[in-house]
Amino acid sequence: MRTFPILPIVVATLAAASRLLADPAAEITSFSTFKEVDMKKLAKGEVIAASGSTMKMPRGLEVETLFILPLPVAKANDAQQKWDGTRHSELKIYQHVDLPRRPSAQDFQRIASAPHNRSVEKFAAATEKLNPERPELQMSAAETKGAGRLGADGKGISPGVAAFWSGLLQGRAGAFASGGLGAQPAYLTRGGPVRPADEAAALLRERGAIQKQFSALASAMTGGGGGALSYELFDVEGRAAVSLGATFSRTAGESIQSGTVQFYSSDGYLVMLSFMQMWPVQIDGKAATLVWRSDMLSSSQLGDLHGIERSGSSVAMRKEIQKNVAAMVKDISSQR
Repeated sequence: MRTFPILPIVVATLAAASRLLADPAAEITSFSTFKEVDMKKLAKGEVIAASGSTMKMPRGLEVETLFILPLPVAKANDAQQKWDGTRHSELKIYQHVDLPRRPSAQDFQRIASAPHNRSVEKFAAATEKLNPERPELQMSAAETKGAGRLGADGKGISPGVAAFWSGLLQGRAGAFASGGLGAQPAYLTRGGPVRPADEAAALLRERGAIQKQFSALASAMTGGGGGALSYELFDVEGRAAVSLGATFSRTAGESIQSGTVQFYSSDGYLVMLSFMQMWPVQIDGKAATLVWRSDMLSSSQLGDLHGIERSGSSVAMRKEIQKNVAAMVKDISSQR
């Protein structure tokens, strides 16, 4: 899922909006953090975001968002899956590539043409100097053996670094396509090995109502492989990272559910689950789509935070998700 100030797109009275959204609003409040749906704000193009309740899981955080797209449900789902955040420099997404079902190493060769900036240079340097005993970047113990002593040119990603990451990403993508999240190798961390499948299961246990609402989709995302695969190169606090994700969709009555599992990332998070449900609505006499979204992640860095530091991370995540969603909504709304 393309894991958004916007042009005014619809105008409706609060009374009319409430009448049209009686059922979707009730459904949203039954499983989400939101206990009301403010259609007056949503109809004006506002993206409403809220942090989920604090998780018992030390590494877990969740953010939920509500927004409207001025498209019918099927087109809204398609537009979100096709959205490419690389056009927004402020989001610091350097590359996004949609992948075939079973990608080869060649499908990741675009990493060699990554922009020459400080963030990418730090990523390349961390790869070149990787210590297999204490790697700065997230990977399995076996994967660390392929790094280190790689050619460097000081200007960005060298051929050796590109080849290393192409091989690692191909292996991870192939494992997911064959065996789902459970086939992903464990990360090597200071506290011992951490399996993405275990982190995803812990996140879902923390949000039982969401897991129930999306039970069929969650099973596909975590257990069976498949889905539409994609790769990204993006910034994490000043250093680039690479990630792999898979997106799934299913109809749920008149609504559509969509979910993305980011099953690998070299930095920033261990696993990230995004769920969306989209309902058809009529606003100002035109077809539109009400979207509820949840982004939940597990991050090693969060495990070391407590009290106000953990609260600060929650606020930072909420602002970042809201910024990304607002950029997406603006793009899709202007192109309708």
